[in-house]
Amino acid sequence: MRFDLITESDFPMLSHWLRVPHVALWRDEDPSLEAIAAKYSPRILEEEACEAFIAHHGGAPIGLIQRFRFDSYPDYLDEIAPRCQIPADASGICIAV
Repeated sequence: MRFDLITESDFPMLSHWLRVPHVALWRDEDPSLEAIAAKYSPRILEEEACEAFIAHHGGAPIGLIQRFRFDSYPDYLDEIAPRCQIPADASGICIAV
């Protein structure tokens, strides 16, 4: 298993993945290249606190993994706070495969 930081060259693949029914069911995101660039370019440029990686298995890309600190996203923290208690220094991982 290998994890590479995303690059702009990954955007068409991300767009395709977001259109796959089992991914689209769980991720309500615009799969257009423009929307992908708007969302992920700040992560590539390290302008956002979230890191995004392409997971590879056997040399083939198999999914997107993102790592973030909850305290960097206070609106998200407020949204999930009624359902679970998040420690102040907690990090999260989102996976889409």
